[in-house]
Amino acid sequence: MHPSVARDTLERARFFLERAAAISADDRVAFRHFTESAIVFARSVTLHLQKQYARAPEFPGWYAGWQARLRADPLALFFTEKRNYVLKEGPLDIRKHIHLQVHEQARATMTVTVTVVRGRPWYRRSAKVLIHDASSPLRMRLHRLIGERRRQPASGPQHPKEVMVSDSLRFSETPWTERPALDLISEYLDTLGTLVEEADAIFGSDNPEAA
Repeated sequence: MHPSVARDTLERARFFLERAAAISADDRVAFRHFTESAIVFARSVTLHLQKQYARAPEFPGWYAGWQARLRADPLALFFTEKRNYVLKEGPLDIRKHIHLQVHEQARATMTVTVTVVRGRPWYRRSAKVLIHDASSPLRMRLHRLIGERRRQPASGPQHPKEVMVSDSLRFSETPWTERPALDLISEYLDTLGTLVEEADAIFGSDNPEAA
């Protein structure tokens, strides 16, 4: 059995997702290019699936169930909107999130999540401004922690402290800001993968009626 057109389209979406995953969070332009390409190809999967299997007698009834499922899926609806936005209006709004966790053994754990947002486009800002945006909230929390440590008695055992910093690029719309953009796209592609697997298994890309 040859790969269906929809399967090939899905693989293209995954190709661009992989390229986006390899991009540093500091290079939002390249990241946006790859994620937008992945979203556009992902949205084309269902269109190509309908085109290929339209002549199969049982396809319309079967696909109606999937249409209802996708229309009830908030994530699928979100990416349909994002695809339309990219094609009709412009680039996606991707923002950098910084996650800081300070852990002091036997004492406390502090977690900070920062969204870097400015009125002026990020790519028109100097490196100094970008660094300041990313680090300012973290410095404030660290200074507060240091102040608390200084107010504590000097005597007693000292506990080791561990600081972990991670960043990710995310969509600006709520509630999708809660997860990295790459995770959301990957989940959406997995759903489409299930759809394509079922269609190919039931109707078969070599089915004469689907040709």
